[in-house]
Amino acid sequence: MFLKLVSNSTSTIMLLLLTAVSLVSYSCKEDDTSQDTSATLRYDGDNLTAPQLPPQTYEGAARFTNSQLSRYIGDELTEIEFYIQEPPAFCEVRVYTSNGGSAPAEQIYVANVTNSISANSWHTHTLTTPYIIEDKDLWLSVRFAHSGNQRTLGCDSGPARVNGDWTYDGTDQAWIPLVQRTSGAININWNIRGLVEFKE
Repeated sequence: MFLKLVSNSTSTIMLLLLTAVSLVSYSCKEDDTSQDTSATLRYDGDNLTAPQLPPQTYEGAARFTNSQLSRYIGDELTEIEFYIQEPPAFCEVRVYTSNGGSAPAEQIYVANVTNSISANSWHTHTLTTPYIIEDKDLWLSVRFAHSGNQRTLGCDSGPARVNGDWTYDGTDQAWIPLVQRTSGAININWNIRGLVEFKE
């Protein structure tokens, strides 16, 4: 009788210990998730290629609306990541804001990165001054120029997502999604991403 009671007590203690360990493990996972310090703004998937464009000056941009950014107001945009397949003669990273509309309104950052890019590579540009996110649309852009037909700015396999393929063409000096410019022939998202670091 005594042995049976000890056995039952031991089983009960073991069960309680296992339950406690499970709760501790679950709490740690919850804490790890809540300790994220940054987020990535992106529409694109993995790089597939780069659309071939004729000689001209272009910008490819990803636009993030103020409603998409509402959770990040007060946080800082610190980096732009982009993919280059064939280095152009000229390349800049740009950041714009706007209050709606179908084109950037105010340029808030520009950096010439021509001499720091290489072929078939992802590049990370750290903003010299982080941008504190406001209640505005945010446009992350790569501006480039080349003198011949060339595949410059990388893209995914598509399909294009709303605001993932904005394209400025120096020929008409207008911002139009690439899928519209090409009547659906090029249906992709630009490989452009932004890193937002959370303020404590």
